[in-house]
Amino acid sequence: IKEALEQGRLVENQITVDSLKEKIKKVGSGGYVLDGYPRNSEQLSYLDNDIDKVFYINVSDDEAIKRLTERARHDDTPELIKKRIDIYHDETEPLLKYFRDKKVLEEINGEQSIEKVSEDLKKVVSK
Repeated sequence: IKEALEQGRLVENQITVDSLKEKIKKVGSGGYVLDGYPRNSEQLSYLDNDIDKVFYINVSDDEAIKRLTERARHDDTPELIKKRIDIYHDETEPLLKYFRDKKVLEEINGEQSIEKVSEDLKKVVSK
């Protein structure tokens, strides 16, 4: 996992799925929230089709680059950030249509203030 992250790659699907399934077993039947998952159609295929909602906090590539660079993590170099954004556009972004078609996608403008994003998120969570 560490090697993949340091190279700006996504962690292999099977490793991610095995880890996720282990965590879900610990949670039990009370439900759970996934952050940043699934990231591609293969990962989606491993999930049960009982996804109630998907929250998409939409920010532009430029804003994502700015925010990630400001985190100052060792794997947040401009080259690796660009690589992750390219992977997002190729593999993750197409899932938005799938969730939109299933009518479970809730899109939030992520370029607002933190308070406004939080307020909008609270509104769609309670729908």
